Amino acid sequence: MFRADRGRKHLNDKERGAIIAYSNDGKSVRFISDRLGIGVGTVSLWQTRYRDMGDVTRQLGSDRTSAARFDNNHVQVKDRSGRKSVPVWAWFSASGAGHFVRIDGKLTTEKYLEILGNTLLPSVQIRFPGMRIPFIQDKSPIHGANIIKYWFENNPHFDLLPWPAKGADLYPIENVWGYMVKDCEFFRPRTADEVFDRVNSIGDGYHPNATYWRKLSYSMISRLRLVVENDGHWTKY
Repeated sequence: MFRADRGRKHLNDKERGAIIAYSNDGKSVRFISDRLGIGVGTVSLWQTRYRDMGDVTRQLGSDRTSAARFDNNHVQVKDRSGRKSVPVWAWFSASGAGHFVRIDGKLTTEKYLEILGNTLLPSVQIRFPGMRIPFIQDKSPIHGANIIKYWFENNPHFDLLPWPAKGADLYPIENVWGYMVKDCEFFRPRTADEVFDRVNSIGDGYHPNATYWRKLSYSMISRLRLVVENDGHWTKY
């Protein structure tokens, strides 16, 4: 068992090896952090070191002089080819994660309406029976379509809350997508199906972390307070 010292950046060989082993096994950054008792930032640093340099046998900052950093033996070109992506929709609340839905092609108003009726509504009815739930979505043109507005206006299970213009980055699920992208750094999928399988796998790792979803949801209080204090202009979110 490793020490629960989350502030460290200099790790021993066993700890560094464990980070890479878990990464290659598809484990999320947060899973590795919790498992090893090492901070998320430190885990990410060593994953990046391994991705860029191909090994983690030396401590950060100890492997080369500044004069040698552009030597051919010290430079590695990142692989940007063969990128695969798949559109995904998801929801969550302070009580936990909802469902990840794969979108066939580009999201359209019709597809979003189908997601609302076939995925969001039944899952919310199960989790919050008999309750009327506040719901937020950004100002995507699809979200603002008349048929979508009509659906929410005539559905007793939701209170659709107003959302500010240019507020997409304020939307807390962007944090989830950010972590997922980070967790896929070592992943080289051959097909879009493999991408979605990986997304589901990462999502499964987040699902039982009740504290994560609760903190992310409650962060909306500070997010919106900062927007008000800054007169509606940009904030750190």
